[in-house]
Amino acid sequence: MITQEVVRMTLTPRDAAFAAFVDRDRPLLLGSAYLILGDGRRAREKVETILAQAYRDWPRMDDARAACFQALLLDAAPVGPQPWRRPGGFELLDTTPATTEPPDDIVAQLGLLPKLGRELVVLEHYAGLRPAVCAALTGTDPARTRELSRSAREILAEYDQSRAEDRNLRAELAAAVRHELGSELSSSDDLLHGRMLQRRRRLLRGLVAASVAVVLTMTAGQVLGGRVHSARSGIAPAAATASASPSEPACSVSDAGCRVQVTRSWRDGVSQVSRSYLDPDRGYFTGYSYSYDRSYDSDALWAGRGGALGLDLFKLENGATQVFVQIATAEKFAARCGKATSQNCVTMRFMDGNLFTLTETTHVSEGIEVQYSPDGGQVITLVARNVSRGNSIDITRGELIALAQDPRLRLPRV
Repeated sequence: MITQEVVRMTLTPRDAAFAAFVDRDRPLLLGSAYLILGDGRRAREKVETILAQAYRDWPRMDDARAACFQALLLDAAPVGPQPWRRPGGFELLDTTPATTEPPDDIVAQLGLLPKLGRELVVLEHYAGLRPAVCAALTGTDPARTRELSRSAREILAEYDQSRAEDRNLRAELAAAVRHELGSELSSSDDLLHGRMLQRRRRLLRGLVAASVAVVLTMTAGQVLGGRVHSARSGIAPAAATASASPSEPACSVSDAGCRVQVTRSWRDGVSQVSRSYLDPDRGYFTGYSYSYDRSYDSDALWAGRGGALGLDLFKLENGATQVFVQIATAEKFAARCGKATSQNCVTMRFMDGNLFTLTETTHVSEGIEVQYSPDGGQVITLVARNVSRGNSIDITRGELIALAQDPRLRLPRV
């Protein structure tokens, strides 16, 4: 009989390291997914995809656990068909039916909590992550994290006072996970799925190589054909481009709780869009954060008086590169170009008529800034720079320019 241990003796160092990671962290990741999503099938599918992508990006992942939990928390769009899933198929499970009532009250009651509060309870009391890590993963100020976690705990305790004690809450969460997922917590084909995803990416890279070359050629032609002059009067309106309508909040932003939900959803979406341009393999940026000042969140914005929303993309462990993304209602609320990097800014008009204000620097080690106003109103500011020692990621000015033009970078409707 060939045991799992014998099979692993034949693995490459990369595969062995990934397999060890899955053995250690998959149970917590899958259990957390179930408690957050409230659905076992969705949790399985999401974790399968997250771990397959982790294998694909493994050489560039310094903190796989943080990256996987970050991916779990993001409200990602539904993934396309995966190579290991066959539509229309079914699976026979050789298991013994449960003989006791499922301990699902806690799962249902978690589902009644605000999304961020539910995530904090699960991360801290099921996954056992430290509060500082929870704050970084959710992109929330530590003080706000403590407040939301305490509020969520109080709501759960209203249903059952025993949950006021940490050990009772942890035990109830663990029991719910065991009842729903059982042996699935430790058995998986994640290594196989990762290899399949990696093979598919290699095939796709070969198919699109010619298209990429064409796009690069066109971009180079635009940049080389641009006319550069000194920036005096700030940001001029861009030529007419396709734009996306800002999303309509599902609640009243006059309510503080609603604003938290809307800004969290906005930051999730903006971080995903930004990573798709700057870190398409999802191997570097593992979190986002923001500060409580007008550059990141302004009360006047929600009152209809104008302002800005922003976030910082960063790497949780040993990361040097940080990207600031801000969208302001008007130029007077936007960050001043060149201030963050101590660089001079110029304006550049491309052959398609679009006008940008940007630094002349081209490498992230020097700091790169790009500003763009797609409709003459909202102003998009992007700043990429190294803020500490550690591993950096190569970001080009062209990538920031392309990101700035994505029509999904818009403020929510107030």
